[in-house]
Amino acid sequence: MIKKLICLLGIAIPSFLIASNSISLQRASGEDVTNTVYTVTGPSTTQTFEEDLYVTNNTDTTVKIRVRRKQILVNPNSIDYFCWFQCYGPPVNVDPPNNFILVQQNETNYENFHAYFKPQGIFGLNRIRYTFFNNVPGHLDDSAFVEIIFDVASVMPPDPILLQIPNSGFITNSDVNFSFQIDTSNQDFISDMVYPLSITNNTNIIKQLIVKKRELSIIEGSQNFFSWHATFNPTVMEDTAGYLMYPNTTISGEFKAIYRSNGNLGESVIQYVVYNKFDPSDSSFVNVHFNVVYSGLTDAKKEHVRLELAPNPANTFTTLYFDKIHDEMALLSIVNLCGEEVANYSIASSQTRQKIDVQNLNNGVYFCRLSSNAKNISTIKLVVAK
Repeated sequence: MIKKLICLLGIAIPSFLIASNSISLQRASGEDVTNTVYTVTGPSTTQTFEEDLYVTNNTDTTVKIRVRRKQILVNPNSIDYFCWFQCYGPPVNVDPPNNFILVQQNETNYENFHAYFKPQGIFGLNRIRYTFFNNVPGHLDDSAFVEIIFDVASVMPPDPILLQIPNSGFITNSDVNFSFQIDTSNQDFISDMVYPLSITNNTNIIKQLIVKKRELSIIEGSQNFFSWHATFNPTVMEDTAGYLMYPNTTISGEFKAIYRSNGNLGESVIQYVVYNKFDPSDSSFVNVHFNVVYSGLTDAKKEHVRLELAPNPANTFTTLYFDKIHDEMALLSIVNLCGEEVANYSIASSQTRQKIDVQNLNNGVYFCRLSSNAKNISTIKLVVAK
Protein backbone atom coordinates (compact mmCIF):
# COMPACT_ATOMS: atom_id res chain seq x y z
CA MET A 1 0.00 0.00 0.00
CA ILE A 2 2.79 2.43 0.90
CA LYS A 3 4.62 1.56 -2.32
CA LYS A 4 1.43 2.15 -4.37
CA LEU A 5 0.84 5.51 -2.66
CA ILE A 6 4.38 6.66 -3.31
CA CYS A 7 4.04 5.70 -6.96
CA LEU A 8 0.77 7.66 -7.24
CA LEU A 9 2.50 10.71 -5.82
CA GLY A 10 5.21 10.39 -8.46
CA ILE A 11 8.04 10.01 -6.00
CA ALA A 12 10.97 8.09 -7.38
CA ILE A 13 12.06 5.03 -5.39
CA PRO A 14 15.65 3.77 -5.54
CA SER A 15 15.70 0.32 -7.18
CA PHE A 16 17.63 -1.20 -4.29
CA LEU A 17 14.69 -0.50 -1.93
CA ILE A 18 12.26 -2.64 -3.95
CA ALA A 19 12.54 -6.44 -3.92
CA SER A 20 12.09 -7.77 -7.47
CA ASN A 21 10.45 -10.98 -6.15
CA SER A 22 8.68 -11.74 -2.91
CA ILE A 23 10.27 -15.19 -3.17
CA SER A 24 13.76 -15.77 -4.57
CA LEU A 25 15.78 -18.93 -5.25
CA GLN A 26 19.49 -19.64 -5.04
CA ARG A 27 21.63 -22.69 -5.79
CA ALA A 28 23.88 -24.05 -3.07
CA SER A 29 26.75 -22.28 -4.87
CA GLY A 30 25.06 -18.92 -4.14
CA GLU A 31 23.96 -18.32 -7.75
CA ASP A 32 20.56 -16.62 -8.00
CA VAL A 33 18.29 -18.72 -10.23
CA THR A 34 14.94 -17.02 -9.59
CA ASN A 35 12.66 -17.45 -12.64
CA THR A 36 15.51 -18.80 -14.75
CA VAL A 37 16.65 -21.97 -16.51
CA TYR A 38 19.98 -23.64 -15.82
CA THR A 39 21.67 -26.88 -16.83
CA VAL A 40 23.46 -29.58 -14.89
CA THR A 41 25.51 -32.12 -16.83
CA GLY A 42 26.70 -35.61 -16.06
CA PRO A 43 27.26 -39.01 -17.69
CA SER A 44 24.53 -41.62 -18.08
CA THR A 45 26.45 -43.72 -15.56
CA THR A 46 25.56 -41.23 -12.82
CA GLN A 47 23.30 -42.95 -10.31
CA THR A 48 21.50 -39.78 -9.13
CA PHE A 49 21.73 -36.06 -9.84
CA GLU A 50 20.96 -33.90 -6.78
CA GLU A 51 20.21 -30.18 -6.88
CA ASP A 52 19.70 -28.26 -3.61
CA LEU A 53 17.91 -24.91 -3.69
CA TYR A 54 17.69 -22.19 -1.05
CA VAL A 55 14.34 -20.34 -0.75
CA THR A 56 14.27 -16.74 0.51
CA ASN A 57 11.22 -14.79 1.74
CA ASN A 58 11.87 -11.17 0.66
CA THR A 59 8.75 -9.76 2.36
CA ASP A 60 8.11 -8.42 5.85
CA THR A 61 5.52 -11.12 6.63
CA THR A 62 5.71 -14.86 7.20
CA VAL A 63 4.89 -17.01 4.14
CA LYS A 64 3.77 -20.62 3.80
CA ILE A 65 5.79 -22.08 0.95
CA ARG A 66 4.64 -25.05 -1.09
CA VAL A 67 6.26 -26.60 -4.19
CA ARG A 68 4.82 -27.68 -7.53
CA ARG A 69 6.76 -29.82 -10.01
CA LYS A 70 6.14 -29.93 -13.79
CA GLN A 71 7.91 -32.42 -16.08
CA ILE A 72 8.40 -30.43 -19.27
CA LEU A 73 10.57 -33.01 -21.07
CA VAL A 74 11.57 -36.18 -19.26
CA ASN A 75 12.64 -39.58 -20.54
CA PRO A 76 9.89 -42.00 -19.41
CA ASN A 77 12.49 -44.55 -18.28
CA SER A 78 14.12 -42.08 -15.86
CA ILE A 79 13.03 -41.37 -12.28
CA ASP A 80 12.78 -37.98 -10.58
CA TYR A 81 11.46 -36.84 -7.21
CA PHE A 82 11.78 -33.89 -4.84
CA CYS A 83 11.90 -33.29 -1.10
CA TRP A 84 10.17 -30.37 0.65
CA PHE A 85 8.93 -31.06 4.17
CA GLN A 86 9.09 -34.70 3.05
CA CYS A 87 10.09 -36.55 -0.15
CA TYR A 88 7.60 -37.09 -2.98
CA GLY A 89 7.89 -39.79 -5.62
CA PRO A 90 7.11 -39.53 -9.36
CA PRO A 91 3.26 -39.60 -9.08
CA VAL A 92 3.18 -36.47 -6.84
CA ASN A 93 3.46 -33.17 -8.72
CA VAL A 94 2.62 -30.83 -5.82
CA ASP A 95 3.11 -31.26 -2.10
CA PRO A 96 -0.14 -31.54 -0.06
CA PRO A 97 -1.74 -28.29 1.25
CA ASN A 98 -0.86 -29.06 4.86
CA ASN A 99 2.80 -29.79 4.10
CA PHE A 100 3.92 -26.19 3.61
CA ILE A 101 7.05 -24.81 5.26
CA LEU A 102 6.90 -21.54 7.16
CA VAL A 103 9.55 -19.04 6.10
CA GLN A 104 9.81 -16.03 8.33
CA GLN A 105 10.17 -12.47 7.06
CA ASN A 106 13.46 -11.82 5.23
CA GLU A 107 14.57 -15.36 6.04
CA THR A 108 16.27 -17.97 3.84
CA ASN A 109 15.51 -21.68 4.14
CA TYR A 110 18.81 -23.47 3.59
CA GLU A 111 17.83 -27.05 4.31
CA ASN A 112 14.61 -28.40 2.91
CA PHE A 113 14.46 -28.46 -0.90
CA HIS A 114 16.26 -31.18 -2.88
CA ALA A 115 15.58 -32.18 -6.49
CA TYR A 116 16.68 -35.68 -7.51
CA PHE A 117 17.00 -37.13 -11.00
CA LYS A 118 17.99 -40.73 -11.88
CA PRO A 119 18.83 -41.18 -15.62
CA GLN A 120 18.69 -45.01 -15.40
CA GLY A 121 21.55 -45.23 -17.94
CA ILE A 122 19.58 -43.28 -20.60
CA PHE A 123 21.17 -40.16 -22.09
CA GLY A 124 19.51 -37.01 -23.40
CA LEU A 125 18.01 -33.72 -22.17
CA ASN A 126 15.44 -33.72 -19.36
CA ARG A 127 13.71 -30.49 -18.29
CA ILE A 128 11.77 -30.06 -15.04
CA ARG A 129 10.18 -26.91 -13.57
CA TYR A 130 9.83 -26.35 -9.82
CA THR A 131 7.50 -23.55 -8.70
CA PHE A 132 7.56 -22.24 -5.12
CA PHE A 133 4.37 -20.41 -4.11
CA ASN A 134 2.83 -18.78 -1.03
CA ASN A 135 -0.02 -20.87 0.37
CA VAL A 136 -1.57 -17.93 2.27
CA PRO A 137 -5.04 -17.14 0.84
CA GLY A 138 -4.91 -14.08 -1.35
CA HIS A 139 -1.20 -14.46 -1.97
CA LEU A 140 -1.08 -17.52 -4.25
CA ASP A 141 0.42 -15.34 -7.00
CA ASP A 142 3.49 -14.80 -4.82
CA SER A 143 5.73 -17.32 -6.50
CA ALA A 144 9.07 -18.04 -8.12
CA PHE A 145 10.18 -20.85 -10.38
CA VAL A 146 13.32 -22.50 -11.67
CA GLU A 147 13.70 -24.89 -14.59
CA ILE A 148 16.52 -27.42 -14.33
CA ILE A 149 17.82 -29.15 -17.45
CA PHE A 150 19.45 -32.45 -16.57
CA ASP A 151 21.81 -32.98 -19.51
CA VAL A 152 22.73 -36.66 -19.43
CA ALA A 153 25.71 -37.38 -21.67
CA SER A 154 26.26 -40.75 -23.33
CA VAL A 155 29.33 -42.64 -22.17
CA MET A 156 30.71 -45.05 -24.71
CA PRO A 157 31.99 -48.35 -23.34
CA PRO A 158 35.64 -49.32 -24.05
CA ASP A 159 34.44 -51.55 -26.90
CA PRO A 160 31.30 -49.99 -28.41
CA ILE A 161 31.29 -52.64 -31.18
CA LEU A 162 32.10 -56.16 -30.02
CA LEU A 163 33.28 -58.95 -32.33
CA GLN A 164 32.98 -62.54 -31.21
CA ILE A 165 33.38 -66.04 -32.55
CA PRO A 166 29.84 -67.45 -32.12
CA ASN A 167 29.52 -69.30 -28.81
CA SER A 168 33.14 -68.50 -28.00
CA GLY A 169 35.34 -65.64 -26.75
CA PHE A 170 35.50 -62.02 -27.87
CA ILE A 171 38.15 -61.15 -30.46
CA THR A 172 37.53 -57.39 -30.72
CA ASN A 173 40.57 -55.52 -32.09
CA SER A 174 42.85 -58.54 -32.20
CA ASP A 175 44.49 -61.15 -34.45
CA VAL A 176 43.10 -64.66 -34.87
CA ASN A 177 44.57 -67.66 -36.64
CA PHE A 178 42.48 -69.97 -38.82
CA SER A 179 44.40 -72.98 -40.17
CA PHE A 180 43.16 -75.33 -42.86
CA GLN A 181 44.95 -78.59 -43.51
CA ILE A 182 44.73 -80.08 -46.99
CA ASP A 183 44.43 -83.86 -46.98
CA THR A 184 47.27 -85.17 -49.17
CA SER A 185 45.23 -88.29 -50.04
CA ASN A 186 42.69 -86.37 -52.08
CA GLN A 187 44.23 -82.87 -52.24
CA ASP A 188 41.00 -81.13 -51.44
CA PHE A 189 41.82 -77.68 -52.75
CA ILE A 190 38.20 -76.68 -53.36
CA SER A 191 36.75 -76.32 -49.86
CA ASP A 192 36.29 -72.74 -48.64
CA MET A 193 37.54 -71.57 -45.25
CA VAL A 194 34.52 -69.92 -43.61
CA TYR A 195 35.08 -67.77 -40.52
CA PRO A 196 31.80 -66.60 -38.87
CA LEU A 197 31.50 -63.63 -36.52
CA SER A 198 28.90 -62.38 -34.07
CA ILE A 199 28.66 -58.58 -33.97
CA THR A 200 27.28 -56.69 -30.98
CA ASN A 201 26.18 -53.08 -30.66
CA ASN A 202 27.41 -52.57 -27.08
CA THR A 203 25.84 -49.12 -26.60
CA ASN A 204 22.44 -47.50 -26.14
CA ILE A 205 22.65 -45.85 -29.58
CA ILE A 206 21.10 -47.07 -32.84
CA LYS A 207 23.85 -47.75 -35.40
CA GLN A 208 24.13 -48.53 -39.10
CA LEU A 209 27.03 -51.00 -39.15
CA ILE A 210 29.17 -51.27 -42.28
CA VAL A 211 31.88 -53.86 -43.01
CA LYS A 212 35.12 -53.07 -44.83
CA LYS A 213 37.90 -55.53 -45.63
CA ARG A 214 41.61 -54.83 -46.09
CA GLU A 215 43.98 -57.34 -47.66
CA LEU A 216 47.07 -57.03 -45.45
CA SER A 217 48.93 -59.99 -46.94
CA ILE A 218 47.57 -62.20 -49.74
CA ILE A 219 48.86 -65.46 -51.23
CA GLU A 220 48.91 -65.09 -55.02
CA GLY A 221 46.11 -67.00 -56.74
CA SER A 222 43.85 -67.12 -53.68
CA GLN A 223 40.45 -65.39 -53.38
CA ASN A 224 38.56 -63.90 -50.48
CA PHE A 225 35.12 -62.37 -50.00
CA PHE A 226 32.56 -61.90 -47.27
CA SER A 227 28.88 -62.37 -46.60
CA TRP A 228 26.96 -59.68 -44.70
CA HIS A 229 23.26 -59.25 -45.60
CA ALA A 230 24.50 -60.36 -49.05
CA THR A 231 27.46 -62.31 -50.45
CA PHE A 232 29.90 -59.96 -52.14
CA ASN A 233 32.31 -60.94 -54.89
CA PRO A 234 36.08 -60.80 -54.23
CA THR A 235 36.51 -57.33 -55.76
CA VAL A 236 34.10 -55.69 -53.27
CA MET A 237 36.10 -54.22 -50.37
CA GLU A 238 33.18 -52.57 -48.54
CA ASP A 239 29.42 -53.05 -48.37
CA THR A 240 27.22 -50.02 -48.86
CA ALA A 241 23.94 -50.92 -47.16
CA GLY A 242 24.97 -52.33 -43.79
CA TYR A 243 22.82 -53.54 -40.90
CA LEU A 244 20.65 -51.32 -38.72
CA MET A 245 21.43 -52.42 -35.18
CA TYR A 246 19.43 -51.37 -32.16
CA PRO A 247 21.01 -50.68 -28.74
CA ASN A 248 22.58 -53.64 -26.94
CA THR A 249 21.73 -56.21 -29.60
CA THR A 250 23.76 -58.95 -31.30
CA ILE A 251 23.76 -60.35 -34.81
CA SER A 252 25.12 -63.88 -34.58
CA GLY A 253 26.59 -65.69 -37.59
CA GLU A 254 25.24 -63.28 -40.23
CA PHE A 255 28.78 -62.17 -41.05
CA LYS A 256 31.10 -64.73 -42.64
CA ALA A 257 34.66 -64.18 -43.86
CA ILE A 258 35.31 -66.61 -46.72
CA TYR A 259 38.73 -67.61 -48.02
CA ARG A 260 39.39 -69.80 -51.08
CA SER A 261 42.99 -70.96 -51.44
CA ASN A 262 42.56 -72.40 -54.97
CA GLY A 263 45.31 -74.89 -54.14
CA ASN A 264 47.83 -72.28 -53.03
CA LEU A 265 49.63 -72.94 -49.75
CA GLY A 266 50.62 -70.27 -47.28
CA GLU A 267 49.13 -67.58 -45.07
CA SER A 268 46.91 -64.68 -46.12
CA VAL A 269 46.02 -61.98 -43.57
CA ILE A 270 42.78 -60.06 -44.06
CA GLN A 271 41.47 -57.32 -41.80
CA TYR A 272 37.71 -56.86 -41.35
CA VAL A 273 36.62 -53.50 -39.95
CA VAL A 274 33.09 -53.01 -38.63
CA TYR A 275 32.14 -49.34 -38.20
CA ASN A 276 29.15 -47.11 -37.58
CA LYS A 277 28.07 -45.34 -40.77
CA PHE A 278 26.90 -42.35 -38.69
CA ASP A 279 30.29 -42.13 -36.89
CA PRO A 280 33.18 -43.88 -38.73
CA SER A 281 35.49 -43.43 -35.72
CA ASP A 282 33.20 -45.83 -33.83
CA SER A 283 34.74 -49.06 -35.09
CA SER A 284 36.33 -52.42 -34.29
CA PHE A 285 38.47 -54.80 -36.32
CA VAL A 286 39.76 -58.34 -36.45
CA ASN A 287 42.77 -59.60 -38.44
CA VAL A 288 42.12 -63.15 -39.64
CA HIS A 289 45.19 -65.23 -40.57
CA PHE A 290 44.07 -67.85 -43.12
CA ASN A 291 46.83 -70.47 -43.08
CA VAL A 292 46.65 -73.31 -45.63
CA VAL A 293 49.10 -76.24 -45.20
CA TYR A 294 49.33 -79.93 -46.06
CA SER A 295 48.32 -82.32 -43.29
CA GLY A 296 51.03 -82.74 -40.66
CA LEU A 297 53.00 -79.69 -41.78
CA THR A 298 51.37 -76.95 -39.66
CA ASP A 299 54.00 -74.53 -38.44
CA ALA A 300 53.54 -74.20 -34.69
CA LYS A 301 55.11 -70.78 -34.75
CA LYS A 302 52.13 -69.45 -36.67
CA GLU A 303 49.64 -70.39 -33.99
CA HIS A 304 47.75 -67.47 -32.54
CA VAL A 305 48.95 -66.32 -29.11
CA ARG A 306 46.09 -65.47 -26.79
CA LEU A 307 46.40 -62.02 -25.13
CA GLU A 308 44.63 -60.62 -22.06
CA LEU A 309 45.02 -57.23 -20.33
CA ALA A 310 44.12 -56.46 -16.72
CA PRO A 311 43.15 -53.90 -15.70
CA ASN A 312 41.78 -52.44 -18.93
CA PRO A 313 41.09 -49.47 -18.93
CA ALA A 314 44.27 -48.69 -16.97
CA ASN A 315 45.42 -45.53 -15.20
CA THR A 316 48.88 -46.37 -13.81
CA PHE A 317 49.92 -49.92 -14.68
CA THR A 318 48.39 -52.86 -16.48
CA THR A 319 49.61 -56.42 -17.09
CA LEU A 320 49.56 -58.28 -20.41
CA TYR A 321 49.07 -62.03 -20.06
CA PHE A 322 49.92 -64.40 -22.91
CA ASP A 323 50.76 -67.98 -23.78
CA LYS A 324 54.39 -69.04 -24.06
CA ILE A 325 56.00 -67.94 -27.30
CA HIS A 326 57.91 -70.48 -29.38
CA ASP A 327 60.58 -68.01 -30.48
CA GLU A 328 63.48 -67.25 -28.16
CA MET A 329 62.74 -63.55 -28.18
CA ALA A 330 59.72 -61.44 -29.11
CA LEU A 331 58.85 -57.74 -28.98
CA LEU A 332 55.87 -56.08 -27.33
CA SER A 333 55.10 -52.67 -28.87
CA ILE A 334 52.60 -50.09 -27.56
CA VAL A 335 51.25 -48.15 -30.53
CA ASN A 336 48.88 -45.16 -30.62
CA LEU A 337 46.05 -44.61 -33.09
CA CYS A 338 48.43 -42.81 -35.46
CA GLY A 339 50.59 -45.95 -35.69
CA GLU A 340 53.41 -44.39 -33.63
CA GLU A 341 55.25 -46.63 -31.18
CA VAL A 342 55.17 -45.05 -27.71
CA ALA A 343 56.81 -47.90 -25.74
CA ASN A 344 58.25 -51.38 -26.24
CA TYR A 345 59.34 -54.36 -24.17
CA SER A 346 61.53 -57.38 -24.99
CA ILE A 347 59.73 -60.67 -24.27
CA ALA A 348 61.68 -63.85 -23.46
CA SER A 349 60.33 -67.28 -24.44
CA SER A 350 59.92 -68.16 -20.74
CA GLN A 351 57.59 -65.21 -20.07
CA THR A 352 53.82 -65.42 -19.81
CA ARG A 353 53.16 -61.86 -18.58
CA GLN A 354 54.54 -58.33 -18.92
CA LYS A 355 53.80 -55.33 -16.70
CA ILE A 356 53.13 -52.16 -18.72
CA ASP A 357 53.59 -48.63 -17.33
CA VAL A 358 50.97 -46.21 -18.71
CA GLN A 359 51.63 -43.29 -16.34
CA ASN A 360 53.35 -41.29 -19.09
CA LEU A 361 50.69 -42.02 -21.72
CA ASN A 362 47.85 -39.65 -22.51
CA ASN A 363 44.26 -40.81 -22.13
CA GLY A 364 43.05 -42.67 -25.19
CA VAL A 365 43.20 -45.89 -27.16
CA TYR A 366 46.41 -47.80 -27.84
CA PHE A 367 47.29 -51.21 -29.28
CA CYS A 368 49.60 -53.78 -27.70
CA ARG A 369 51.29 -55.70 -30.52
CA LEU A 370 53.28 -58.85 -29.94
CA SER A 371 55.69 -59.65 -32.79
CA SER A 372 58.59 -61.91 -33.62
CA ASN A 373 61.09 -61.62 -36.47
CA ALA A 374 59.22 -58.49 -37.65
CA LYS A 375 56.02 -60.57 -38.00
CA ASN A 376 52.93 -59.64 -36.02
CA ILE A 377 51.68 -62.45 -33.75
CA SER A 378 48.77 -60.91 -31.85
CA THR A 379 47.21 -57.53 -31.10
CA ILE A 380 44.95 -56.31 -28.29
CA LYS A 381 43.43 -52.90 -27.57
CA LEU A 382 44.50 -50.95 -24.47
CA VAL A 383 42.45 -48.05 -23.08
CA VAL A 384 44.20 -45.49 -20.86
CA ALA A 385 41.81 -43.55 -18.61
CA LYS A 386 43.23 -41.52 -15.70
